[in-house]
Amino acid sequence: MKRIATAVILILLVCILIFLGKPWMLMLVAALFAGLTAYEYVKLAEAQGYRIPLWWIFPAIALLFLVILNTSVPRDVMLPMLSGLGLLLFTWAALRQPLDRVLPDAAAGIFALCDRDDSPESRSTVHGKPAPGIEVRIVDPETGAELPDNRSGEIWVRGYNVMDKYWAAPEKTLESFTSDGWLKTGDLYTRLPNGSLVFGGRYKDMLKVGGENVAAVEVEAVLCTHPAVKTAEVVGRPDQRLDEVPVAFVELHAGQTADAETLIAHCRGKLASYKMPRTVYFMNAGDWPLSATKIDKRTLRDRARRAEK
Repeated sequence: MKRIATAVILILLVCILIFLGKPWMLMLVAALFAGLTAYEYVKLAEAQGYRIPLWWIFPAIALLFLVILNTSVPRDVMLPMLSGLGLLLFTWAALRQPLDRVLPDAAAGIFALCDRDDSPESRSTVHGKPAPGIEVRIVDPETGAELPDNRSGEIWVRGYNVMDKYWAAPEKTLESFTSDGWLKTGDLYTRLPNGSLVFGGRYKDMLKVGGENVAAVEVEAVLCTHPAVKTAEVVGRPDQRLDEVPVAFVELHAGQTADAETLIAHCRGKLASYKMPRTVYFMNAGDWPLSATKIDKRTLRDRARRAEK
């Protein structure tokens, strides 16, 4: 009975899409059952002249869909359709087109996708290539000059996925967009020679050590490879000679021990000398200063300054 109900739902869905006159949505349904990846589907839709909104579907959300539908379709069949193949949620756009793109916060949407031929290692370490119809640039955040491959810089995005402006904040809009429509995302990326994009943290978290750019996320990633480290956050501390230097705040796993010298030694050979953390401050689980959604690095910087005095 459940299988019949599932078939009826799918038939009704197709009928609704036909009624709405959304051919790209019909292509999506066909693409899911044909086993196309999201990147392949976007290329197919673009080739037919359709512009589609891209949204992210996490596996947990896909499982929620299964619970709501109470479907009898096997989990190992439906889950890849909803999450692994997806990244495409279109219910809002089905009812409201053109999509109102005035958002409360800076948003470039999903602008890069992995391809079917990408290796598992590549899928886990890069963000894929720019989706069809979307342009990206990697630039020097201070000068706006375009950077070559293998150089970290701010990523600018332009395309149908980018919001038009901030809600009720014209000054912020003017600050975040160039005159020719590029969104300054504030994210640091590196473009590999094959066109893939690698995330490097937020520009505001970039440290300037003796004139050299240091991405905090790079130092944090190395610290977190130590088996005793649960969480690591790196910020800049003022320095008379180098302007600022990296210092780390670290929380250890329960039952694990490590001192500052051990963790700094762990970074040697994995980081350039100017990227090495000069000091490690240890934190307990309840000690982290939190903003609404994440650890507040501004407070950590203040703590590092006070500790140095």
